[in-house]
Amino acid sequence: MLNVNAAPGRDFDEYDLHLLSLFAEPVAAAITNARLFEAERQHVANLLELDRMKTQFVASVSHELRTPLTSIRGAVTASRRCGDQAQRDELLDVIERQAHRLSMMVEEMLTSARIERESKVPLLRRLDLAALVRLVALDSQVAGRPVTVRAPDRCEVRADPEALRRIVGNLIENAHKYGEAPIRVSLEQSGDQVVLSVVDSGPGVPASERQQIFERFFRAERTKNQPGLGLGLPIVRGLVDALGGRVWVEDAPGGGAAFRVALRARATEEEEVALVR
Repeated sequence: MLNVNAAPGRDFDEYDLHLLSLFAEPVAAAITNARLFEAERQHVANLLELDRMKTQFVASVSHELRTPLTSIRGAVTASRRCGDQAQRDELLDVIERQAHRLSMMVEEMLTSARIERESKVPLLRRLDLAALVRLVALDSQVAGRPVTVRAPDRCEVRADPEALRRIVGNLIENAHKYGEAPIRVSLEQSGDQVVLSVVDSGPGVPASERQQIFERFFRAERTKNQPGLGLGLPIVRGLVDALGGRVWVEDAPGGGAAFRVALRARATEEEEVALVR
């Protein structure tokens, strides 16, 4: 907006209006061009960042896939030369573990792509989150990743069972991979929301990285040498968004990271879904 003032008693005439138009039109054009330039500059910056992330992703995937593939090839070669059945069984265990690791990587990439591609809202049902958390914690315990659970006997939310199972599992796995034991999972109900918390005792997440860690392929500086594709937390955020919830990270009391997920607590008229292992 261009505002022109005159002294008392001074009236603007057609000449003044014409002069003002001659001045204002190129100024308006310059402002428009400046806005277009800034928009284009931001677009180019976004493209460069996307290209950097894709390059980083390809490098990360190549590195992560090479490790289990090398182990599998080495175990196959060794098993052909090995005459002892017990050693062969150990080598077969190595192949099975590394094949499972490869399968999980592929599943993460497919899940991330599916979340980005699909826009449909999952069918929200009434389910007992406390029971689901205890089941996921038991699976983690069997896998050698102990978890302490603090939850009421029953805690209902509106959610998709498989999506919620993936959310809890990814957060527990993330806590064990990048945090430190003990890992604690808790449920608290407040009004029409239930807050799921997964807390570790590690170094925590710096405030400058708390938004970035939920972006695809982002790897925090201190975790770049650790295995992973940088897709676990972005998958969590995508699933939580699809359920109409919210996820964030903050400092845990006494140190560590506290990942929290807020979900709607009560269902309306949906039929309750029993948890199936």
